[in-house]
Amino acid sequence: AISIVERLHLFTKQASIDFQIDTPKVMHTQNKALAQWTKELNIKDEPHITLIDNLHLQRDAWDAFRNSSGYVVLDFYFYGIIIHRPQQTAETFFLKVF
Repeated sequence: AISIVERLHLFTKQASIDFQIDTPKVMHTQNKALAQWTKELNIKDEPHITLIDNLHLQRDAWDAFRNSSGYVVLDFYFYGIIIHRPQQTAETFFLKVF
């Protein structure tokens, strides 16, 4: 059986193809604090997809980020996915889920 993390990795890989985001821009923030990652994110304003683990341990920081950002945010409680394309706002985002 495929674990949840492996499935989320496959999802982010497929989403990077669908949204034409370079493979090196598909990141996994394993064991990195969300506050540290968001500082790095604000410096680089380029397309990327990021999978964040241990989100349940960082809910306050996540909620603050989610409410103040224009990124597309998928919240799976333990994991989060952030999709950022500067030319596309969250309001115009469409995701196919099967």
